[in-house]
Amino acid sequence: MSGVEAEDAKKEVAECEKEIGTIKALLRGLGPAAEDESESNEFKVAFLKVEGLPEEAKPVLKLQISSPVEEATLSEIFDPLAEDTSKTVAVFRAVETNQATMSIEASDADI
Repeated sequence: MSGVEAEDAKKEVAECEKEIGTIKALLRGLGPAAEDESESNEFKVAFLKVEGLPEEAKPVLKLQISSPVEEATLSEIFDPLAEDTSKTVAVFRAVETNQATMSIEASDADI
């Protein structure tokens, strides 16, 4: 394969990856498929405690589930008295429990 062919192939791969990213974003935007309520499920994730970090640390968890493809970010420790749980609880609906996997990326909000 010549250098020109290799460059063309790299460009084509980059275009395909961009298209795949667009498709994933559109799928996430659709949300979970409408299902019969009796067959639906919910998978809720929250973090309750952080140990070993300095007091000024601002932990953030980025969650990604594979089936259905969804992402969520938790930026605060769960507070059972809080009315707004959008930053403390991630809710995944219609999870295919026999094949779904989850990846978790932990970081500090200031880094």
